[in-house]
Amino acid sequence: WEPIGEAWVKLPRQRAWGAVHFVGGAVLGSYPHIAYDAFLTRLCDDAGVVVVATPYELGTDHGAISKECSVKYNAAWSAVCAREGYTFGQMPVFAAGHSLGCKLQLIAACSSGSDDTENTTDIQSANQKRAGHLFIAFNNATAADSVRLLEKFARAVLKKRAETASGGDKTMNDTFEGFARNLPNLAALAEKAASAAGLDFTPSPAATMANAQKQFDSPKVRLVKFDKDDLDQNDALEVALRARYKTVVQGDAPISSITLEGTHLSPVFFQFDGAGLSPGFAKLGGVKVGDEDQVAALAEDGVKFLMGR
Repeated sequence: WEPIGEAWVKLPRQRAWGAVHFVGGAVLGSYPHIAYDAFLTRLCDDAGVVVVATPYELGTDHGAISKECSVKYNAAWSAVCAREGYTFGQMPVFAAGHSLGCKLQLIAACSSGSDDTENTTDIQSANQKRAGHLFIAFNNATAADSVRLLEKFARAVLKKRAETASGGDKTMNDTFEGFARNLPNLAALAEKAASAAGLDFTPSPAATMANAQKQFDSPKVRLVKFDKDDLDQNDALEVALRARYKTVVQGDAPISSITLEGTHLSPVFFQFDGAGLSPGFAKLGGVKVGDEDQVAALAEDGVKFLMGR
């Protein structure tokens, strides 16, 4: 991975024939080159495409965040094209996202209702060139959903850490288990706090779906679901997109879907050395989060979608 502008970019081993703009989920999307490294590296090398991953800070204005990601992508991809000798605007570019990242890509693929005509035009012109959309575990996020995602991620980290802590030291494992048991209470408190503070996202879930049904534009869509995912909302998205395609295409809608083994966090896999964090973590050793086989299956399906197989 190399930082180019405000994005993280990975080039394939061979000459690229296309590119993928990837946006990750809540919080994890701030570090796409770490949290999604295994998945995106496979996508990059096996499909032979450049991957441009745009990080973002979580906020309540998803329309603004979507625009920000598109601007970051545009700048990074322009720089890559200039350096590598690609012609900007002539290579196919796919949009891909996980969880909240799907919503951000969905917003970018729809016409904005914003009065900011100049910026809206810039973003729309960039997204007209999308060759397809890969939506992985789409979530039309509410504040509560984001909290639940973070809870799941924290549980995954703690579970892996507890399995290996100090070679199976019971005291250390009990400490992690005790913290894990408190996570549901912490999550419930966070959800209540978000609700009480009036933290809601714009566009709202209902407005997002309404816009998709009226304005979404893409030549083909792949919806990826996981069999143990209670945050996935791809079914509702599929209904909205099929309604949209009825007005813009003749015949069958260019939508395909698949259900893979896994959970909402299956696209995430990484490992890190505790010594790089703090002396306290150094005593615990490294942490590995995720399932490599599930990531491999997801990447294989993604490659087939990109290459039209």
